[in-house]
Amino acid sequence: MLLLGCTGGPPAADTASTGEDSTGTSDISSGVTSSPTTSSGGEDTDDESTTGGPPICPPGSHAAESGECEAELTGWTAAGELLKARDHHVTFVAETPAGVFLYVAGGTDGVAVLKSIERAKIGADGVLGPFGAAGELPEGLIGAGLAQVGRVVVVAGGLGVDNNSQTVAFVGVIADDGGVTFTSGPSLLRSRYHLTLTAHGGYVYAIGGLEQNVDVQPPAQAAVADVERAPLTDGELGPFEALQPLPDPLTHHAAVVHDDTLYLVGGISGTSVRTEIIGAELAGGELGSWALAGYLPEARATAAATVFLDELYVIAGATKTQGGEVDTVLRAPFADNGAVEAFEELPALSLTRAHAHQAPLHAGALYSAGGSIDHVPQSEVLLGRLE
Repeated sequence: MLLLGCTGGPPAADTASTGEDSTGTSDISSGVTSSPTTSSGGEDTDDESTTGGPPICPPGSHAAESGECEAELTGWTAAGELLKARDHHVTFVAETPAGVFLYVAGGTDGVAVLKSIERAKIGADGVLGPFGAAGELPEGLIGAGLAQVGRVVVVAGGLGVDNNSQTVAFVGVIADDGGVTFTSGPSLLRSRYHLTLTAHGGYVYAIGGLEQNVDVQPPAQAAVADVERAPLTDGELGPFEALQPLPDPLTHHAAVVHDDTLYLVGGISGTSVRTEIIGAELAGGELGSWALAGYLPEARATAAATVFLDELYVIAGATKTQGGEVDTVLRAPFADNGAVEAFEELPALSLTRAHAHQAPLHAGALYSAGGSIDHVPQSEVLLGRLE
């Protein structure tokens, strides 16, 4: 069950002007969504051995004195360089017979809208090989959403080369050799970028985002509350349909799933960067009512988020609508009733960054690739070790 309220008040949120410029580079700055934004979930843990000994813990964790599995983030190290500096891109990991690969696709280099895809092989120790070209998206997109189920990824929305928000959706299938091929799927009902896509229970959910139209004068831009759902079956994406909207328009947020509840983390609503985390239960493709689940210790937008061992990780992002990029990593446990409890601060990244919307977790390694600060895209890839 999801908690319907939380004790204590929210930290103060930034209330500076929100907007993004018509080039698609956010005033939030630079440098959601979560995930990507991707759907995220914890791994099965705390399985006791047949001899009644300590639990068999997943990679990236260890048995604590309590008898449960726990993870320690030991720090971040440089893991490589992208071929092209970029922000507002999507990042994901896939396991194939040819090995495990980290993929980075789309975004902007600060000048052009990118459709290029890069990939690097992940070694058994989590270390990355060199990045190489891995094809292209059908169209360049800035700030698209990302959802993933195994070796199938869905990329939807974003800003196009015309600086308008898009309704396009592409389905990528990753082959046995690690190559990825994208084809067009059914379009979103409403154009937006800085939305999140989340896969769960055979559906993809497209939530919130920012709609932009530069073909009118003055150019129009507004956060949206739209929630859409499309079936995803055996790599085939069905048509999107509208669900009950969010309580308020929301953009630049992150999204994760834990125990059949979809959580939206931070973001921008109105002119404020939010501290609130809201959630809705998922059942049979239906979304329950949205309820307050917790608070971040500081306002946060364009962060990456993931779940591991029943704990929520929030990585980097920005605390203001203009500037405010941070290097901090936050972690909080989920309570039995679905509430997000108090956060602690973990070892920080070696540089501040926003607009690195996903930080995929694989076998105890977190990967933060690209992003930006002061509207300058980054090429550095960082590796965080969980043990």
